[in-house]
Amino acid sequence: MPQPQQATSLASVGKAVALGQWLSLLLCGMAVCSGGLQQWYHTQAPTAQSFVGYCLLGGIYGSILASRKEHQNICSVLRSRGWKYFLVAVADVEANYLIISAYRYTTVNSVQLLNGFSVPVVMLLSWTVLKVRFQATHICGVLLCIAGGGGLVAVDSFANPSQDTAPRQWQGDIMTIGGAALYGVSNVAQEVTVRSHGMVEFLGMIGLFGSFINGVQFAILEHHEVRGIDFSSYHIDLLLVSFVLCQFALYSSMPVVIKYTSATSVNLSILSTNFYVLLFGLLLFKYQCSTDSHKL
Repeated sequence: MPQPQQATSLASVGKAVALGQWLSLLLCGMAVCSGGLQQWYHTQAPTAQSFVGYCLLGGIYGSILASRKEHQNICSVLRSRGWKYFLVAVADVEANYLIISAYRYTTVNSVQLLNGFSVPVVMLLSWTVLKVRFQATHICGVLLCIAGGGGLVAVDSFANPSQDTAPRQWQGDIMTIGGAALYGVSNVAQEVTVRSHGMVEFLGMIGLFGSFINGVQFAILEHHEVRGIDFSSYHIDLLLVSFVLCQFALYSSMPVVIKYTSATSVNLSILSTNFYVLLFGLLLFKYQCSTDSHKL
């Protein structure tokens, strides 16, 4: 019969695993919505796609932050460390831009597999910034992750040379790796901030700066694409709304899970997103795991 301390430890591990799977399901929802918008309906506005999510974060958590006492409210935070949140928001916005843009060139499966590149970035930053120390087995796992990502990029570079889209798959892979690296930066910054100042401050400031950066970027780069979106199609509207809801739920849940575990544990847990993307694709949307033009 397990001792009380062992039972508590097992319960903590089980809770951490369950929270990680919740994040994986939300990421799966965002991946399926993004892939569907770009590959089914040719909706290519990656920055604008995230704009509403940032506005929701800024509106809800920013309002809570603004209602706090003087030394803890939004004005005080902006004066003391606003520039830091601005830099983190830049990394987060561009990470979303690169990941969502990657669906234009490569497949949902490739994007989710290469998203694992955030793990070595998080571990490196955790080692240098948070002074976390890892064992040799962790280092070997990171090296395998990097090697696997490099192999996938090489496969996409040379696969199906007769198809028009094949030569561009490696571009999507490189964009995914860049986005994953920026996600790693954002996650470690999130861990530091949440433990020091709380999740409301982090989400409020990321929402505030993220919506501003995102809005300026899509107004400059994507205003023509946004005008061309057929908002009268309920299929497109459903995918957009589903993406925003998954994004908001993910951002609201991530600080809780990171505070309970760590940024490294979270990034390891959400590797199971690959399985969910494959499962949902095969069972619900009839995705094909092949190298033909219909695969995701």
